[in-house]
Amino acid sequence: MLDTTAPIVPFEGFGEIKLYSTREELRDLLALERVEMMVINEKWIRYDIEDSIELFFHLENDKLFRITTLDKYKGKLFERIGVGTTEEEMLKIEPSFVYDE
Repeated sequence: MLDTTAPIVPFEGFGEIKLYSTREELRDLLALERVEMMVINEKWIRYDIEDSIELFFHLENDKLFRITTLDKYKGKLFERIGVGTTEEEMLKIEPSFVYDE
């Protein structure tokens, strides 16, 4: 169910995973074997999926508000920016980006 090559769509998500989805809507994905769940604080919960992505849900409304890509994720933003792209390369592709650790 997890497509680690799906392109990133800003402010929407990637592949079948859309921002603001509920945990119920993504239950099949969250039930995969290589998924780890961690309660971050009283407001957030995080799911690490197959060393490819992290999904953050707000516990008050149960909606996905943040997606972080990890080393095994192969999808790209604008078909050119992906995990491992340097800041310099990224800014050549899209100069409007601002890097913030």
